[in-house]
Amino acid sequence: KVIGIEVKAGRVSKLRSIHSLAESNSQAKLVRVYSGKFQKQTFSVNSKTHELLSIPFYLIPRLLELI
Repeated sequence: KVIGIEVKAGRVSKLRSIHSLAESNSQAKLVRVYSGKFQKQTFSVNSKTHELLSIPFYLIPRLLELI
């Protein structure tokens, strides 16, 4: 199981590393850790849809329970 985790300091981000991993491994779980609220989003890379789990910093200890 591959988990791609990208940590961002602000709310606005481009997530280049997450997009790159999504292209190379369609089975990877994608996670963004940031200062915003917990949410699940979908995005497309090369016409393939992927799910991104965005979690706030305080939920890092529970990360494996969330995915």
